[in-house]
Amino acid sequence: MRKAGFYLISVLLAASDLIFKEVIERRKTFRIVKNSGFAGSKMKENPKLVMSVSAFFTAAIAVYIAIAKEDGPASIVKKFGWSICLGGAISNSADRIRKKYVVDYIPIGKYVYNISDFFVYIGAVIAGIAGFFEK
Repeated sequence: MRKAGFYLISVLLAASDLIFKEVIERRKTFRIVKNSGFAGSKMKENPKLVMSVSAFFTAAIAVYIAIAKEDGPASIVKKFGWSICLGGAISNSADRIRKKYVVDYIPIGKYVYNISDFFVYIGAVIAGIAGFFEK
């Protein structure tokens, strides 16, 4: 797969989640949490640092996708996982930059998540597992 394909996956996932979060926030169909920190609102008292760290890791994933070699099926799957992760990171970073908070709306236990969070987690798991099978 060409690099543009990996970025297209990321952009489509980010755009779909940003649209979904916008609809949820406007219609108030879910109980939303405006999270200005990391998971569980950690470091919410320092939103500039949270935004900077989020933007840094989003950029780092994007650069990795650009420079990582595709030496076989496992490395392609690994980049696919990172592209899913990047989609979630872009969406959450865009929220942090534009709104100064991330819209969370899926309560699980004592925390509240959004679809982008799951993109980050699932993408990282796919990339991690594929990494074990790389040459």
